[in-house]
Amino acid sequence: MRCSAFLRGLSLFGVATFLGGLCLFVPVLCAAEGGGPATEAKAPGIGFRTKPAGGGIRDLLQPMQPTGPGGGGTAPKEGASPRKNPEAQRLFDRAVAAFGRGDLEAAGRDFRQVLELSPVNPSATVNLGLVEYRRRKYGEARQLLTRLVRWQPENGLGWLILGMVEYESDRIEHAFAALAQAVLYAPKDARAHHFLGAALGAKGWYSAAEAEMRRAVELDPEYAEAHFNLAVFYLQRTPPALELARRHYARARELGTAPDSGMEKTFAGEGALPSPGAFEGQ
Repeated sequence: MRCSAFLRGLSLFGVATFLGGLCLFVPVLCAAEGGGPATEAKAPGIGFRTKPAGGGIRDLLQPMQPTGPGGGGTAPKEGASPRKNPEAQRLFDRAVAAFGRGDLEAAGRDFRQVLELSPVNPSATVNLGLVEYRRRKYGEARQLLTRLVRWQPENGLGWLILGMVEYESDRIEHAFAALAQAVLYAPKDARAHHFLGAALGAKGWYSAAEAEMRRAVELDPEYAEAHFNLAVFYLQRTPPALELARRHYARARELGTAPDSGMEKTFAGEGALPSPGAFEGQ
């Protein structure tokens, strides 16, 4: 499987939170750009990275929200509002705490209990989908998240995590469709643009992929993984945009990403440039 790498042939990192952290990563670079837990995928001399922007997977956790009328979406009316059910709220809070300390099994168990008490609970549904994604139980995650976006087609976070699930399942067309919806409903979410860029790269649409990566760093200038992966895209231009790539790689390093020997050899004139489609997650 690809370690949360959203691009085939491009570096990326990312997935880490439910309103608290989703990790992604994709490498690429930029000079006058108008014209133009982390895992790593390898390419000829250059690695892709998948890591969360801003706080990792925990940032994706969704706080408890009311359901039913006034709670958003078109969910059925059955199921008590979580804010009116103290036990559901207690279990929800305990699940979030378990997720925070990395106990995915306990988090999943408690989120499921919340759904037993409040079957139509978008917050618990999306969080459980994230937990199952982290546990690599993609079928279960897909089922949960597909149900969620049927209830709430405007739920950008649900579409984002569903897109991640589809990408990891090697269902690139499905990933692209879900991530396009994520960007539609959450246009200011840098993570959504980052992962959509990865999916576009996987389809071989490099210009569009590069544009989405640029949008990600415009929205979040400190998104280290997007800078890194953007550098990779710039290196795949014909001719390669070396100065742009060098600039974004340097920024990614300033923001704390680990050095990449392949990238540095390329900038020093010692390494071969990555070829489109050569990057594959591990």
